Amino acid sequence: MILIVGKDGFLGANLYLRLQSLSQDVVFLSKKNQDHANRNCEVITYEYFFKHIVEYTTKIKIIVYLLPPDSVYDNSINILNFVIDKMWIKNRAKFIYISSGGAIYGNTENQPILENHKTSPIDDYGHSKLREELTIRDTGGKYMLNWNILRPSNPIGKYQSESLLLKIFENSLSKTNIYLHDRGEQIRDFFSIDALIDAIFIVINDNKNQCEIFNVGSGKGTMIKDFTSDVLKICDMSNVDSVLINKNKLSITKNILNCSKIHKKLGWKDNTSLHTSILDAWNHFKKNN
Repeated sequence: MILIVGKDGFLGANLYLRLQSLSQDVVFLSKKNQDHANRNCEVITYEYFFKHIVEYTTKIKIIVYLLPPDSVYDNSINILNFVIDKMWIKNRAKFIYISSGGAIYGNTENQPILENHKTSPIDDYGHSKLREELTIRDTGGKYMLNWNILRPSNPIGKYQSESLLLKIFENSLSKTNIYLHDRGEQIRDFFSIDALIDAIFIVINDNKNQCEIFNVGSGKGTMIKDFTSDVLKICDMSNVDSVLINKNKLSITKNILNCSKIHKKLGWKDNTSLHTSILDAWNHFKKNN
């Protein structure tokens, strides 16, 4: 059985659609009970999970952790620590943690960035992600447990939330301009959410590469202003303009990931069209807004 901690966000929603096709049982933790289309795919609340932990402890063989850093339930339970103590250590399951390729590394001159590059977060989100990574690595080393960490760059696709792409969509709907910090000259590594899901699938089914960190991205850099311009053209948004403004103090200038490790060790490649992913995201946004 696979436990997916976090269904309600961008990645969780996309992963839910794909994991329904698996033959093995999958349990998603969500903020509320939801209907599921496959008998092998169950959605339960955190409250139910915490109260009935014994029912799942011996069944869970793989844990995929998707939640934002320092997530808590009922203002008292740190979810990551709970899952580590009650599920991972006791059951010795495989632990897959989804981190962040942008926030973890911070500003660095060496591009594209390798997994062994020094981590230097510049904001609270990055520091929290790194702290959780270290918790997993330390716990895994102490108890001789199996773990993998994925550091994705900037995934794009349907169910998009809290991102530049969503901001572009919302501004198009309200017919207001898009304001880009640093004159839109920051460079980012954009890739399809479907490619990230593929990477998670591969790691779930891989039994050779234990206790490894993998970058996941396109390995290509695109300026924010150019990406914004491409989105406006692809989605035919003629009612919105980009407005470039001065430098933001908390900003990563350039972030491109070197993904050669996951290519060589796991055979993963980013073969999904970013153009298609942008359109999928736009059509989903229009349908629901």
